[in-house]
Amino acid sequence: MAENYLNVAKQIYEIEVENLINAKSVFETDTFNEFVNTVFEINKNWWRIIMSWVWKNSFIAAKTAATMSSIWIPAFYLDTNDALHWDLWMITNKDFVIHLSRSGNTDEMLHTAFHIKKLWYKQWALTCREDCKVKEYVDLFLPIPFIKEADVNWLAPSSSSTLLLAVCDVIGLTVSAMKWFTREDFFSFHPGGALWAMLKNELAK
Repeated sequence: MAENYLNVAKQIYEIEVENLINAKSVFETDTFNEFVNTVFEINKNWWRIIMSWVWKNSFIAAKTAATMSSIWIPAFYLDTNDALHWDLWMITNKDFVIHLSRSGNTDEMLHTAFHIKKLWYKQWALTCREDCKVKEYVDLFLPIPFIKEADVNWLAPSSSSTLLLAVCDVIGLTVSAMKWFTREDFFSFHPGGALWAMLKNELAK
């Protein structure tokens, strides 16, 4: 019995990897190039990135904001439910909102995008579907090629959230390379933890 489930585990992993490999084509698009270059320009002016999310993608948004902040790209994340209950005031005309969604059709995200557009604030979207409603409201739309979720029912958020996380990492880390963010920079602004201790020993040599 256990051996049968080990085969299932391998199949799940293979589906995740297949999705990641298939999505590499997104990095060859003009939209991705515009995405990265705009984030770079935003960062030059010290404007902020705001990661917007719904439900399961909250962890992806939080992790992306944390990664960007750690490499000098000011960012935080905003729950679309919170945004619809007074928190829209946190967004300014110098911020760029990035919506993360598998479908791009979730009601909370669509309502948030609608109201942000009414305020004339800039917003983008990353989704795993090209035929979605959120692209009607955003200034830049990046659909990520997606095959299917990795669970046996092809439903549970798995491959889609992995793809969103991977693409967000690529965007942030590419901008980090463009701005020549160094190990010395990381050390200067991370005065604590295991990474700081490692870099302290390394840079002392």
